[in-house]
Amino acid sequence: MSDKERKLIRRIKRGNQHAFQTLYNRYVDDTIQTVYGITRNHNHTFDIVQETFIKVYRHLEKFDEEKPFKPWFHRILLNESMRYSKTEKSAIPIFQKVYMEISREENTTTEEVIERIKEEIEADAGMGIRREERTTEPIEAEVILGMGLDGSRDTESFGSEWNTPIHRYYVMDTINEQVFIIKQVYFLEAAEGHGARFHYMLESFEIAKE
Repeated sequence: MSDKERKLIRRIKRGNQHAFQTLYNRYVDDTIQTVYGITRNHNHTFDIVQETFIKVYRHLEKFDEEKPFKPWFHRILLNESMRYSKTEKSAIPIFQKVYMEISREENTTTEEVIERIKEEIEADAGMGIRREERTTEPIEAEVILGMGLDGSRDTESFGSEWNTPIHRYYVMDTINEQVFIIKQVYFLEAAEGHGARFHYMLESFEIAKE
């Protein structure tokens, strides 16, 4: 974080409204673009952006000035988007066949959720399980990678066409009999662009405390 931004944040902490307006003006355009890229809905975008800046203002006093500001800001933004997705009980589409959704299941365990997801993938004749692994990047979770098959009867022969579907699931550890699941859907040609974008977004992911 630059000295200029650190001084700006200190002024906000002292109650300077003009300083917060400066911060808002600095981040609002990129925030709107990011949220609209997630929701593809103008009304929902401005609701999420508004709530994000309200949360930033309310919690800025707790922000550690020795740490970068932008990841902290993006964490709040992602949490607000996640809260919206749970309220709407629907996916957050980016565009057709490319989206990320965050859901929560109650009264279950990580192991039970993993088995259900695997059963769903295997029940789809056009999909197979490409990989299962434990990861700590971009978040700590169990990962299940489902991928489209090449059309043969071999359930381990995966497609290589540009439009081969990819379904990536992050299943987080059970907390209070709740499991958070992040599902990313894209296709092979979009793996480098949207896959990397999803990865970047999740670097700031954190479960919001209720």
